[in-house]
Amino acid sequence: MSIEMTSKRGAIGESFLATEFLARAEVQLGRTRLAAGKRLARAGAVQWLDMTPGHVKAEVTAAIDGTLTHPQLDFGPRLPHDIEALAARAKRDPHEILAVLAGTYDIADERTLDREGLSLLPSAELPLSFGCTCLRWPDVCEHVWALAVAFTEHIDRAPADYLALLGLDVERLHLTKAASDAPPATVGPDPHVETRTRFDPARLESGILVRAMGEEAAALVAAFYAEAQRGGDVPHTETKGRGQGDGSRADTGDD
Repeated sequence: MSIEMTSKRGAIGESFLATEFLARAEVQLGRTRLAAGKRLARAGAVQWLDMTPGHVKAEVTAAIDGTLTHPQLDFGPRLPHDIEALAARAKRDPHEILAVLAGTYDIADERTLDREGLSLLPSAELPLSFGCTCLRWPDVCEHVWALAVAFTEHIDRAPADYLALLGLDVERLHLTKAASDAPPATVGPDPHVETRTRFDPARLESGILVRAMGEEAAALVAAFYAEAQRGGDVPHTETKGRGQGDGSRADTGDD
């Protein structure tokens, strides 16, 4: 099953992380065969992507004879202590990593991490390298570019995979509290069920009742609730078409 590209023409990728990744790949790998790689990717030639820490692999159908090629992009080198430093930074201040997951990671976030030597994008210090099983290797080929283009869109669809590529396991970072870690809820009404607050005329200025209902009606309401307070509860009322105390609400016209 081939990977279907969202972009059929024009720019590829939507988020800053995706578009900047492709832009930096162009700088590091050169634009040779890039157009051919885009055509391959958009034609559905990329069969699958496989990501492991430091590597993205793919299977691409060659345009000339339909043979299967296996290009690869390598990210690195990120040493274990670099990954540990990035994980510690994320636990201390998860803003940038959460921005990646939300698709809002931007140039300011990248510069913040870069100042600490923790850049997420390819750079001169963290260059991209490549390989392919086709006969064009060791030159960059259209299959490598088809992989890079398909991976660019994959970053938008699954940003956590990009972090995994850098060696970060988002689930182990515990950037947000799981539901099971939350304190137990107090016993009471289901917070998801809409409830209506009982009307308390004592909290309402008498002038408002008079203006809204007239003097006679306001006096009746006041007497009604005064009687209820003496009895300890609001007495049952009968409404037209409903039995006494059946839990139905009188039609007050406030819906």
